Amino acid sequence: MFRIGCALFIPSYLSVILYRVLASPNEDGNGLVMTFLAISTAVRFCGTTFAYTAISILLNYMSPPHLVSLSNSLAQSTVALARFLGPIAGGYLWSASVKDNPGGYPFGFYVVSVACLIGVLHSFTIR
Repeated sequence: MFRIGCALFIPSYLSVILYRVLASPNEDGNGLVMTFLAISTAVRFCGTTFAYTAISILLNYMSPPHLVSLSNSLAQSTVALARFLGPIAGGYLWSASVKDNPGGYPFGFYVVSVACLIGVLHSFTIR
């Protein structure tokens, strides 16, 4: 489930790049773009549900019984740190990608997709 969850993030993030072509400055909300965004968001939420649930199960399964509480607390601390640093890194990446070229907006989505691909590949080493 962890692998499936991580793999679902990749098309979810890469497909968002394509929606800009369909957007129109004359319309408030293009129905086609909104439909695609809803589908992309639903796929991303499915990936989140699969991956985060699987991480908790894997962590509890792979930890010795006397270290389960320690491993859970370290995992939650790591998640909190990632939720703190993630928006900072994402904002910096976004501002650097569109600084001189507004057409450079896909760069952040590519970086996140590559990170998800690395997660999928790394999942093959979990035993």
